Amino acid sequence: MVEALANPSRRLLRDSRTSPINVHNAGRFSSHSFVLLTDVLVHIQYSNFTTYNLNIMWVEPVPNSSSIQNGIFITLPEDYLTLACPTSSDKSQWMYALQEGIKRSVYGTGEAGLVVMPRTPPLVRNASYTFTKSTQYKDATYNGQWFFGKLHGEGIMTWPDGRQYEGQFRQNVYHGPGQLEVPSPGGVTVYEGTWKNGKLEGKGIIRYANKDVYIGYLHESQPHGHGEIKKG
Repeated sequence: MVEALANPSRRLLRDSRTSPINVHNAGRFSSHSFVLLTDVLVHIQYSNFTTYNLNIMWVEPVPNSSSIQNGIFITLPEDYLTLACPTSSDKSQWMYALQEGIKRSVYGTGEAGLVVMPRTPPLVRNASYTFTKSTQYKDATYNGQWFFGKLHGEGIMTWPDGRQYEGQFRQNVYHGPGQLEVPSPGGVTVYEGTWKNGKLEGKGIIRYANKDVYIGYLHESQPHGHGEIKKG
């Protein structure tokens, strides 16, 4: 783990061995520890570890209740973590360290390491991320705006097979003006128009791989209603 994470620019901000924090409702025989570095949170389980980039992490305090005390909820693109501290003081210190780490990852540092930034991290951020679990976007790389762990705003999604969507997203789906390119052995089909919940709706254009062009109304990304098709 040390070899994988070693980086001259990284610094240790917090360690659960000296500042206790654990997964909420962790089993008696489970093993969880956390290391907060300047750009990642490391979750260690026995001999395995997972890293979470701070620039696409959203952190919220969990109100105390009968089911959880001194809790922290972390939102990530493909994961959620609910953590708990033994005392309110530990919770406050971890919240502060996480928020400061996130702000530095988002805003960067100025001269001599000085940081000029708001008190809290921005809710909307620009970041790049490659999906590994999502069935819809598995292996795709997204570069654009995020809001609380969701694709939201302007962005570009690119797949290894050459597919690419460029345009607006809302709550993890195409929504708003955008263009989708889908390659095939015969060429590239281009879908252009206004998307709604992941589908082209209303007036749009489809440029087929065989050079045919449809201009008109669409429903669920297919010609539907009044339109004109040009052959060849």
